[in-house]
Amino acid sequence: MRIFELLLEYDVSKVNLLASKLRSRTKDPSAPPAQTPVDLATVLENMGITNGETLFWILHRYLTAVGNGYGINRWEDIASRLLPALEKFAVLKRKPKLNPPLPTKDLNQIKSLGQLEDITEKYQEKELASKTQKAGEEERAFYDSKQATLLYNDATVKVVVPHTEAASCYFGVNTRWCTAAKNDNQFNYYNKISPLYIVLIKPINQRFQFQFHWGEEPQFMDEQDKPINPNELADKYPVLWKIFSPIATKYKGVALNQNPSPEVQMAAVRQDGFNLRYIKNPSPEVQLAAVRKSGHAVMLIKNPSPEMQMAAVRNTGYPLQYIENPSPEVQLAAVRNTGRAIGFINNPTPSVIALARSKGYDEKGNKIA
Repeated sequence: MRIFELLLEYDVSKVNLLASKLRSRTKDPSAPPAQTPVDLATVLENMGITNGETLFWILHRYLTAVGNGYGINRWEDIASRLLPALEKFAVLKRKPKLNPPLPTKDLNQIKSLGQLEDITEKYQEKELASKTQKAGEEERAFYDSKQATLLYNDATVKVVVPHTEAASCYFGVNTRWCTAAKNDNQFNYYNKISPLYIVLIKPINQRFQFQFHWGEEPQFMDEQDKPINPNELADKYPVLWKIFSPIATKYKGVALNQNPSPEVQMAAVRQDGFNLRYIKNPSPEVQLAAVRKSGHAVMLIKNPSPEMQMAAVRNTGYPLQYIENPSPEVQLAAVRNTGRAIGFINNPTPSVIALARSKGYDEKGNKIA
């Protein structure tokens, strides 16, 4: 659901009225960067808040002073304390014969996280049998039956390896992966190639799927089945380096490999020049090999050498667009291969213009009629 659709369930104007209070929360080191309350609302949506009234209540309590503090004192308390308390409160509201009865079923009557916890903690755990507990039992059943392996689990990250289509569907819920699809599921096909790793990042409630291949490009997908750079994700959640670097090393890959050997780096970029994006501080030799394999990989190199620039445009002139201040020789080589490439050159020389025109293009890269 888009965030404004979620807010309109409540009242987006009331959310905007909280803007004047946002500045007072800049001293909370756990708060995400935010210019407006809608920015905070977007973070809450990514945490799984799917009800506009609940979302507004959280924003209001976080931004509104209560006594010497706030209704929610720290942003980090939302994931660790508030969300579990809200879930318990929702379960208790559905119980017909609570003893004692809830003091209120209206969340808006509760002024702080502490008050909410005081209410929910009065009741025995047996009163709180919830969907979460049932889901936990269902999840454990997959582990106990060997349909899935829990590779890693802490407060931030969970990594599961599914071994059956049913497990892949369960742990891949709410994604667009073909390995979690109800129809024409492709789990068995991919699982025969190599294991699938389903990664849940708990603070943002998002799933990712990783698969490493022997001698082929690995796959790292988000919930929408779009490719991501897993190294960037691991930089945000460093435990992923610890989990996956040994696996990447086993498959002789560079993605999610903290210390790939020079030989592994070279083999990776000779397979696909764009593997350079996974290598920190690649040597000039590795950079050159990457560009020789894929000219467009020059976009990944800061200040490419003249040799790298020439290698980039050797087969096609289009990589010229990623080279700042190319030499006259590189310009000529690019346009010689692709007349249209002159459009990537500021102030082309007369010789470059003449070459482009001989190929049917003007100095802007337009086809001459």
